[in-house]
Amino acid sequence: MYKKLFKSKPWFAILITSLMVSIVFWVVSITALVMSLPSWKSHWFFETVMRLPNKNYKANDEPQMIYSSPDTWLYRLSDSSPFNYLSDRSIVQDSSASLHNIYLNELFNVANSAASAKERHKYFSNQLLDMKKALIEKGSKSLYSTIGEYIGYQPSIGPAHQVVTKNETILWLNGRFGAKFRTLTLQKSSPKGIVIALHGRGGSPEGVLGKVKDYTNSFGNFWHQAGYDVFAPDVNSRGIRINFPRLGLTDTGVDVALIYDLLDYIKDNYVSDLPIIIAGISYGSQLAEIIGVLNNNIDAVISIGGASRFSYIYSNTSLASSNTDRHYLNSFLDNGGIYDFILPKKLVISVGNHDAGGWGRLGENKIFVLNSFENRNISKKSKYRINLFQGQHEADPLEEIRLYEQIK
Repeated sequence: MYKKLFKSKPWFAILITSLMVSIVFWVVSITALVMSLPSWKSHWFFETVMRLPNKNYKANDEPQMIYSSPDTWLYRLSDSSPFNYLSDRSIVQDSSASLHNIYLNELFNVANSAASAKERHKYFSNQLLDMKKALIEKGSKSLYSTIGEYIGYQPSIGPAHQVVTKNETILWLNGRFGAKFRTLTLQKSSPKGIVIALHGRGGSPEGVLGKVKDYTNSFGNFWHQAGYDVFAPDVNSRGIRINFPRLGLTDTGVDVALIYDLLDYIKDNYVSDLPIIIAGISYGSQLAEIIGVLNNNIDAVISIGGASRFSYIYSNTSLASSNTDRHYLNSFLDNGGIYDFILPKKLVISVGNHDAGGWGRLGENKIFVLNSFENRNISKKSKYRINLFQGQHEADPLEEIRLYEQIK
């Protein structure tokens, strides 16, 4: 029967043959791919099938998949939802109010000057051998140097500031290189502490403080209402990729330097016993995590929508070194290891269950990072809290503040 059908309708025979060949091809290809994966990847391939419940949350994407031990995370899904804070907005980005370009433009002028070239030459001539030695030493000095090298923060001038202008809501400072940057402020007469609130890509200080409604959910304003002074500087909201080799800064290093200079101002204008908290969302969480490790003036880190989901890379200002520990450090930090280095400082990690799980390195999602971190630090639970909430790539400020104040 089939022979007669194929003879009478050759096009049908070609179609069936093509379909069968296609099925065999994809079955063989997928099998070969899975068999070739390292053990942890094939484990992820087969086990990431359980999802967090949607619970009718307004979202366009699916809740992110859980990497392993999913049962241990279900109880973390609270009933809170940031969508309740601002019912008249969608998850949008608006960086039109950011004035970070002023800072970058002035750094361009400084970086292209002969004075910067002379200073950089002097710096490398006097300290090159000492820095190479530090890279292979064990301990915090080596760690800080290596992290600074990865992110491109190796300035030859220490933190400094000069007030250009300030009032109750806006602060303009000249940083260590003489380039000015803006910080919006919310202040109280007797604050419980100081919060440096960092926006992410597509954001601005206006969003953080509630002047623009975006995915930050005005988290800085909530901290202010809870009794804290808030400083929200302009950081790189547009994702501009740039390096200033003479200044020892990459695009990430530029913002790290800016925050260090803002901290220099805060230290000069507040009593020393007030806690300094650094809170950031998205790219801002990356900066908050870095500053939390490198700067001893920080007492607590609030990482929102980050979950250590960035890879450290060699920067254009890196020094040559045979230090093989750097390769291990790169992998460790990208798997939540930066949180290990933040401890024993207070730490709150906040992630929405609809946040993009594919942002992690090689398919590792944010839930895996949190699970991996907690498994390594069971004995240190008194110093950190994890907030897994029903939401997207956004902040959950009321719960983040509550969890921070819960840590003693």
